[in-house]
Amino acid sequence: MTAARVYCNSETRDTYRRLWSGLWDGIERATGEKITFHFMHGSGIRTIHVDGCKAQVQGCGDALVQRNDPKISLV
Repeated sequence: MTAARVYCNSETRDTYRRLWSGLWDGIERATGEKITFHFMHGSGIRTIHVDGCKAQVQGCGDALVQRNDPKISLV
């Protein structure tokens, strides 16, 4: 199931970091629920799809690192 689609006219790592962070922050504000990721928190989002653009993957990784809690993920 697709939960969101985002279109962007800039393909830089920082743009995608801000895009991912903004998407997840917006979902949290709209739902009142904290976004969790299965691989970091043991439950939550299991997959993230991108089109293979290097900057998308790097920006997504940067945004995920900002959300990581080492006490939970042990990373």
